[in-house]
Amino acid sequence: MPEKSPSTRPVLLTVALVLVGLQVLGLIVLAVGGLGGVLGAASLEQVTIVTLAVVLLGLALLVGAAGWGLWQGKRWGRGPVITWQLLLLAVGVSGLGGQQWWATVIPIVMSLVIIAGVLVPSSRAATDRGGRPDAVL
Repeated sequence: MPEKSPSTRPVLLTVALVLVGLQVLGLIVLAVGGLGGVLGAASLEQVTIVTLAVVLLGLALLVGAAGWGLWQGKRWGRGPVITWQLLLLAVGVSGLGGQQWWATVIPIVMSLVIIAGVLVPSSRAATDRGGRPDAVL
């Protein structure tokens, strides 16, 4: 089956995947920005900062690869993308009522838009190509 061209991709799926890309970019910025505190920190704090950066970069890699898989029309990317959105949704909902309401509302809305964009029937049909991820032999 040929790869989906951008013209045949549903608009909702395209919007969802652009938002996933923004989330991946945000994870990378958090990881790299956090590494800026390594030089002035104590050794135990340095280990914590580097570990957190590695985890964030790994998460960015996983979510980014899943988004790329969906962009190519492969259904295996749905699981990681939806799981990440559900985690963000849970964190956002748990922070409701805080002083900075926008810091919880934006992730909630973004997660709901992505979930809807990936799961609508037209998006599911566009990403119905089976198979394993390219990284799996």
